[in-house]
Amino acid sequence: MPGALAGSAAAVAEALSPGHWADAIIVNALGGLEDPNPKPSDERVMREAHASGLTAVNLTLGYVFGDGDPFETTVRDIAKTDSQVRADGRNLLKVWTAADILRAQDGRQDRSHLRIPERHHVG
Repeated sequence: MPGALAGSAAAVAEALSPGHWADAIIVNALGGLEDPNPKPSDERVMREAHASGLTAVNLTLGYVFGDGDPFETTVRDIAKTDSQVRADGRNLLKVWTAADILRAQDGRQDRSHLRIPERHHVG
């Protein structure tokens, strides 16, 4: 049994080593990037996303629940997000195809860009 534990420890150490995930495509599918602190900082969010090696984020946009017209809320949210993507081309890229995710991975490996796809859910 000690040999099995040593093998497991070695596997964990390898997985946690810097560079082990350098070629991986890492997608956050939890809905977005946020700063939980009282005074959120987009700069901090992007810096931490870059540092984590993140390739892409699957965003849920639009009406999910609550008051307000679902269609109007969704259109407004999509327009706001599209505007943010256009304004921050260094960090954001709207993903239309798998090729865009591969472009994002190339940018991440250069550490010059973080690419974030968006996905629209309506209804």
